[in-house]
Amino acid sequence: MEQGKYEDYKGLLQQWAQSFGTEHIVYKILNMTGPDHNRRYHTGVYYGNMRLGEGMGSSKKDAEQAAAVAAWQAKVEWQPKLEEGKKKDKR
Repeated sequence: MEQGKYEDYKGLLQQWAQSFGTEHIVYKILNMTGPDHNRRYHTGVYYGNMRLGEGMGSSKKDAEQAAAVAAWQAKVEWQPKLEEGKKKDKR
């Protein structure tokens, strides 16, 4: 699937996690700024203890989607680390 043509990166990450191992994708709010009527959310997406990406948005949903996009774009950096850890766990 081509990266630019896929819009639901949260779903894509979830599918990857289900095929990779036993951990779940978790989104955590790292920071909130602004008044109640104009809130900005800074969110991180995690697989186990590893933060895969971060994103910002005017809603939790938008911030999570932005974090998922950032994580998917950085997959070449974090996936090898997770694969190496998985190999060590099997030894």
